[in-house]
Amino acid sequence: MQIQLDPARLDDFEKRLQGFSRTRVDAKSLWSMFAASFPGRPQGAEERRWFLACLHEMEHRGLIKFPSMKGKRWDKALGIAVPVSVDLIRKKPPAPVREWRQYPWHPKLQWIADTRQVSDKQF
Repeated sequence: MQIQLDPARLDDFEKRLQGFSRTRVDAKSLWSMFAASFPGRPQGAEERRWFLACLHEMEHRGLIKFPSMKGKRWDKALGIAVPVSVDLIRKKPPAPVREWRQYPWHPKLQWIADTRQVSDKQF
């Protein structure tokens, strides 16, 4: 059975996840963010289905990584397994451009390529 979740609520959940300070998000935090993003959610087993569908959407968006199904980080109550925690996928900032390292310096100035930082004015 395919669960259709409100895209605006999914976006709200995504923003809450992105604002989380640690890389591993525990169950208490996940459920709290889910409850805040989906105040009109059902209860019981259906709530777990919605929660899992929401997490699968976040995985599809490249925001989280599920734990191994063979591991111990799953709650299998009510016949619907949901993760006890997930890992956030943090985007790494692009590496700074270091043009001075590629520049063909005069042999007496080769030391410049070994410096950590050179301002545009210095270059």
